[in-house]
Amino acid sequence: MAISITEALDIIYGNITPLTTEIIPIEMAVGRVMAKDSVATFDLPRFDNSAMDGYAVKCIDADSTVSSDEVIYAGDNPQMTLVAKKAIKIMTGAPIPEGCEAIIPIENVSVEGDQVTLPSSIEKDAHIRRSGEDVKSGEVYLKKGERVTAYSIALLASQGVTHLTV
Repeated sequence: MAISITEALDIIYGNITPLTTEIIPIEMAVGRVMAKDSVATFDLPRFDNSAMDGYAVKCIDADSTVSSDEVIYAGDNPQMTLVAKKAIKIMTGAPIPEGCEAIIPIENVSVEGDQVTLPSSIEKDAHIRRSGEDVKSGEVYLKKGERVTAYSIALLASQGVTHLTV
């Protein structure tokens, strides 16, 4: 005598017991199942930053030559403000200076000494990673019941998580 799928599932679910949870290092969690939601404690990225090596610019300066005599590296805390007719060389991951409207990749400009010739059009926010663009503080970024992947581990590590309940 055949039974329905619903009846079969009821029998199965009535005869299984959930596994206990355990706390393990995140590097051991690939393939395991999240036992609870993971909630972001801060925005990712934490601050507006450059997605490319290039020049921080103002859109109004498109199709012109501007001066550039400063550089912002990843890890710097720039105290400068970008003004028109000026560009600031910037490295990938570096915080963007106040007033920056776009990043022009280094391969899209022409540089002679401290003079930088910009392309004919500049798209606002181009190559800028905004704070919270990947994950917002308070957002559930991994859900209970999700299988942990290498990507999950990267997210957990970026939030400072070292151990996980699975």
